[in-house]
Amino acid sequence: MDCAHYDDIRGKIRVGDVVATADDGLLSRLIRRRTGGLVSHVAIVFRSLWVVELMEAVKAGPIRGVIDVTRMSLRVRAQEASGGRMYWLPLSDRARDRLNADAMLYSLTRQRGTPYDWRQALGAGFAWIMNRPSARQLFCSESVALALMAGGVLPHAINYSEQTPDHVVSHDIYARRVQLCGSPVPLP
Repeated sequence: MDCAHYDDIRGKIRVGDVVATADDGLLSRLIRRRTGGLVSHVAIVFRSLWVVELMEAVKAGPIRGVIDVTRMSLRVRAQEASGGRMYWLPLSDRARDRLNADAMLYSLTRQRGTPYDWRQALGAGFAWIMNRPSARQLFCSESVALALMAGGVLPHAINYSEQTPDHVVSHDIYARRVQLCGSPVPLP
């Protein structure tokens, strides 16, 4: 796994790339413990022209969340300040060749403002609970998987509502995994 500083790779980040995070906060620890994964949150690059923006699940109150746009530079700073880990997963050339960016961006634009899906987030990853695909409410990895499916990068056969953050980062669609901050922990 590679390591880099955000300022050094910022110009290489492209629409469709994925960002993954983990920290020592209670929610992050609970998600990682429940899923057995190394990361607890994923986001997708929504724009990268002048400012790199992510589409991700964000807090919108004490227990409310929503899918919205954030600046990647602010996300990096927050992860650095918390001592958390952050990874950049650029799409491979093969995945980028398949990417229909317009369809992916349309999916992401439709997702903006969608409420967070606590019920299905709690069910994702449990084999005995089958989440039904629904875009009325979304959790982070569900949002990213749905966008990558809409863009033709992930197969439509997968259930995007069953995708955990670790599922999203383990797909064979990335050129590499680059850690941007935090103590070194390689992703599979």
